[in-house]
Amino acid sequence: MGEGPAQVANRDASFAARATKALLLTALAYVIIVASHRGEFWPLSTFSMFSGAGRPWTRALVRQVDEPITRAPVVAPYSLQALPGRPFTVPAPMQNDLSSLVRRADRWTPEERRAIERALSRSGCAGSLMLFRVVGTLTDGAVKAEATALAVVDCQGSEARLRPLSPSDAW
Repeated sequence: MGEGPAQVANRDASFAARATKALLLTALAYVIIVASHRGEFWPLSTFSMFSGAGRPWTRALVRQVDEPITRAPVVAPYSLQALPGRPFTVPAPMQNDLSSLVRRADRWTPEERRAIERALSRSGCAGSLMLFRVVGTLTDGAVKAEATALAVVDCQGSEARLRPLSPSDAW
């Protein structure tokens, strides 16, 4: 014999109760893990710092330069302590985009160059900025980071103009 309406309703109610209990336990476990890890739970983290431990990393760094840059700056790597200018703050989502772009600076398309100009002009740049690629490595248990100048960005009002650098540049 088949199940009657009472058995079907009872089975559906039992499934709903089990599903609700499972969801509540999962949510409780997540809250406890996040609370005990200061807001970060690795599988759902916005920072992937643990997934690339020990491997080299590349990030963008932008510096505000007081003096207008009239000739090509040195393109050789800088130590982080010897960088010209002062830090220029870029909002976090834009920082991630810039870091992605500096990884492939040797093959920027015109659209990517315009994206960099828009990102920096929206960040309120004024005067001259220098865009660096910082490469960090773990060497003998210590982090080594070197910055290479990739471009100069000239800002005038709401406009920004990107001037890419290369070792052979002579403006």
